[in-house]
Amino acid sequence: MLQTISIIALIIGVFSSIIIAIDVYRHPQHMKVMNYVWPINGWFMGPFGIWAYYKWGR
Repeated sequence: MLQTISIIALIIGVFSSIIIAIDVYRHPQHMKVMNYVWPINGWFMGPFGIWAYYKWGR
């Protein structure tokens, strides 16, 4: 059961990271390091990371 939950969480995190990475590629950040930080945050924070990126990062 826990393995299934963790696999689902990883899939959601990777999907969120890909969404953010595509948008960062289209709209690069002013600080170059943030081009790497936002997709990593999306991986660990999932849908909240997408929300945070569109709220504060873009």
